Amino acid sequence: FRVEQLVSNNKSLFDVTIYFDDHKKHQIIRIENGKQKLLNTYDDVEHGEEDGTFAVQKNGLWGFIDTNGNEIITPQYEDYDSFNDGIAIVRKNRKRGYINKLGQEITPLEYWHCHYFYGGIAVAENFDHTNEVIDKNGNVLFKSKPYREIFNLGNGSVLVENPKREYEIVKIKE
Repeated sequence: FRVEQLVSNNKSLFDVTIYFDDHKKHQIIRIENGKQKLLNTYDDVEHGEEDGTFAVQKNGLWGFIDTNGNEIITPQYEDYDSFNDGIAIVRKNRKRGYINKLGQEITPLEYWHCHYFYGGIAVAENFDHTNEVIDKNGNVLFKSKPYREIFNLGNGSVLVENPKREYEIVKIKE
């Protein structure tokens, strides 16, 4: 077996990796007052803390625990991108969307591809290859019907490419 401290401000959270006949399990253990407490067992654990969380996998699905080892989102997603600014990108049934740390969907899981939030907005691509610019409440602020690509500039503006491959900056929010 192997013991690794999960990298966080919480110095008492550990991932104990145990190998059983070529299969490994990760036991999340918290040590308090010199006593260990098994919190849960997972198939995989993301060791780098992202925005106060660690991604964990059980039965092929991903969820999240906090830096105390408490499961905050039950493993239920096929894939994920770590929390960034309180929001994570997740995939279920081959569709992506955004969730918060309470596990609430910020957007429906209906996108083909999602990008991180930057400057309070994010770009998500639909299955018809149109793009949408959304805010952290899931409101669609801009649709790309006439555009080919959208790039988030992080200052409330996006750079859009039109079908002629010309670029223009569109101010989304003040």
